[in-house]
Amino acid sequence: MSEISQLQHLIAVVEHGGFRRAAEAVHLTQPALTKSIKNLEEAFGTLLLERRPRAVVPTPFGEIVIERARKILADLDQMKREIDLLKGFESGLLMVGCDPYVGKSVMAPALSNLVSLYPKLRYEVEVQGWPMLRERLLNRQIDLHVGAPPGIYGGEVSTIEFALPPLVYFCRAGHPLADKKRVLPEEVLAFPRIGMEAPPAWTRMYAEVYGFAPDSDEALHFRFAKSNDWETLKAIVRMTDSISAGPREVVQDELAAGVLKEMILSLPEIELVATVACLRDRVLPPAAEAVIDEIKRITAGPGSAPSGGAVSARI
Repeated sequence: MSEISQLQHLIAVVEHGGFRRAAEAVHLTQPALTKSIKNLEEAFGTLLLERRPRAVVPTPFGEIVIERARKILADLDQMKREIDLLKGFESGLLMVGCDPYVGKSVMAPALSNLVSLYPKLRYEVEVQGWPMLRERLLNRQIDLHVGAPPGIYGGEVSTIEFALPPLVYFCRAGHPLADKKRVLPEEVLAFPRIGMEAPPAWTRMYAEVYGFAPDSDEALHFRFAKSNDWETLKAIVRMTDSISAGPREVVQDELAAGVLKEMILSLPEIELVATVACLRDRVLPPAAEAVIDEIKRITAGPGSAPSGGAVSARI
């Protein structure tokens, strides 16, 4: 472990620009830190740091060592985190990526139930669009991807499917379509549409409903604006004639207050499906299994996938 400490000391000197502040940061005396760096330089047989009048900077050799050292230390942290998680429900940090479509309706109630059952566990929830979360899952930067669209992963990922509640179309109070009992798809097209970044299967499906060719540019880029933040989207809708759609949970307060209006569209019944995704080669820690069990319970009903079942897109 002495080599690991030496790498940490090297990074500290560079980040703090000198030995004095770095020694304070790593809780060593300055002579002890200097000796640690000297031992590391002797092991590599070259100077890793250059002492300048105003700062200490890495040499070209030092830059190589620091770049690799940061990756090594990050991998060690990840290894320790995964080991802590596998010990059970008494320790560990579970990293969860959550799509904005399911944050309030699925993820929030799942964690609300778990916090009382396992108060010593820690969860970090990152709310992002599915393209970024897909990369983070494949790079082992998150343990679960909740709300992943079907069909975006290959065989290296296991998925469990669950049905999403129907989306609510909404506009501002006073919108030209706000008081219509039934709105036709072509009427929606007369106004700007804004929303989250939808998965390709959803986009093609809705494009067909609106009359576009499934693979046309219009089918893939028919929104005026996209954002992963519901508050931003709702603010735009309140101030413009834009139209959006999302889970009822994210707009229920505004609907109750009358500042937003629900629109009833003449559309065929559509079943939207999402998944919980995890890497197939990883042993799921108890904390992750607990999250999956809660999501299954919360979303149980017609169209839900059986426990542990493999899934395929149904849209």
